[in-house]
Amino acid sequence: MRRVILASLAAVALSASFMAAPAIAQGAGAVEPAPLSAYGALPSLELVQLSPSGKQLAFITVSGEERMLVLLDLATKAQTGGVSVGQAKVRNLDWLGEAKILITTSKTENLPELGLFNTELWTAQIYDPGKKKIISILTNSQGDVLNKRGSLFQALFSPPNVVQTPNGPELLVRAFNFDNPDRLDMYRIDLETGRGRLAEVMGMDVTDYQLDPSGKSVAKGEYDKVGKIWKLQLRGDGGFREMWRTDAPIDTPQLMGLGLQGASAIIAADRPDMSQP
Repeated sequence: MRRVILASLAAVALSASFMAAPAIAQGAGAVEPAPLSAYGALPSLELVQLSPSGKQLAFITVSGEERMLVLLDLATKAQTGGVSVGQAKVRNLDWLGEAKILITTSKTENLPELGLFNTELWTAQIYDPGKKKIISILTNSQGDVLNKRGSLFQALFSPPNVVQTPNGPELLVRAFNFDNPDRLDMYRIDLETGRGRLAEVMGMDVTDYQLDPSGKSVAKGEYDKVGKIWKLQLRGDGGFREMWRTDAPIDTPQLMGLGLQGASAIIAADRPDMSQP
């Protein structure tokens, strides 16, 4: 089956080498090799992110196994904030405007009461350098790390979605609610408390989505695991309507983005009904 990409988003990774080892002349003395620990050490600088204005820089620095978030003012070169992230894997950094930053981490957990063993769970925290505090998102009213039945489970079930609205940044994530075990709804996160408020109901069969500038989903990909069928749903005046479906026994299509007017979706998919020269 030939794969026809209806549209794709290309990412270019740039790399630079800042040091070049001088050539060693024939007959020169042997050079002492670097210790093995140098090859296995974590990078000392990672996940560099500019703030929306371009005036601040956030990055993760590593000392041994400990990770630290550092914020810098690019004009003065002064450090404006910093907080320890511990030994959890830092997966991403997202600026929430100019005043806060979202830290997404993952860690292998064992939660036998939930039937989870050696499972890597993703969580997120909001760091406010002005108030010098960090809060976990999706906590319940008691602020427990592991939410009890009848509330939200703190792990993320989607990548965090940061939407820049006219009223400021908004954060939306999908999460599991013990009261509705057949759904993975979208929740809007309060940036001051970390608590989630239901933003949109989403079924378990929703595997992909695209949001408009207000944070509302306008395109969804749904997958029927029994029939192995992927369906494209687009929002209209009367709600969502199925616009296209395809058999997908192995690889499912992916929503890559929205069209120029926001009324169409860009998809990467296998199309056996089409051919390319």
